Amino acid sequence: MRKIIAVLLLSAMSSCLFAGYFLNLEDHLKGYKKQYFIYVNKNLKRLYLIDKNLKVWKTYIVATGAGRGDKVYDGDNRTPAGVYKILEICQYHEPWYMKQIREDMANSGNDMARFNFYRYYYRNARIKNIKGKKRIESLNSAYFNAAEGHTKYGTQEDLGYNAYGSVFMLLDYPNDEDIRKYRAAIAAGRVPVKLNGNYMDPGSGIAIHGTNDDPSIGNDSSSGCVRMQNADIVEVSNYVSEGTMVVID
Repeated sequence: MRKIIAVLLLSAMSSCLFAGYFLNLEDHLKGYKKQYFIYVNKNLKRLYLIDKNLKVWKTYIVATGAGRGDKVYDGDNRTPAGVYKILEICQYHEPWYMKQIREDMANSGNDMARFNFYRYYYRNARIKNIKGKKRIESLNSAYFNAAEGHTKYGTQEDLGYNAYGSVFMLLDYPNDEDIRKYRAAIAAGRVPVKLNGNYMDPGSGIAIHGTNDDPSIGNDSSSGCVRMQNADIVEVSNYVSEGTMVVID
């Protein structure tokens, strides 16, 4: 059995580890069918893997946006705050649930209807995994230049290839709440105007992903995503799937 590395939520809260969106989880957990969700505290640079009983199972050090505060528009280098879900997981290794599906197929015995049911889901999962692997290979094939502002933390070196590491978990940013905050920011004059006269858009592509820049972990250093060491995000990927809730404060 996996070792619980932290205590119950109330104890964690008493230590001031959790706040903001995390304190309003009740509505989001109603009907939530996943075993785990993710909580990211930007100030502490910590990512927590938490189960539905509000026990913390894993804690990791992460990097968040180089810009402090909550994301408002594209290019502000801030990590958003809110309640999100994982839309897509792209990774090099096989997802944890594929082994389980194979075992379910093997345990179907002479029940062909059950066997075919699991075979159908296995085929779809395999196709999705192949597509995800191709996508992360494509993402990591991009070369990030220092001349364009993409440097390794604390240096003037090019960030280079493999900037997204071993796993890329795309979040559903911007959601409805983000759009509401974005419009409020426009009304308050906090969103820049582009040369064509239009406002900067709210951005997209926010993810939890690995990195080729380990010294950046624990710092304000990303363009808005949550960065993890590759070994850490591979471990996290073995607990989550598409639809897993992600709370960011």
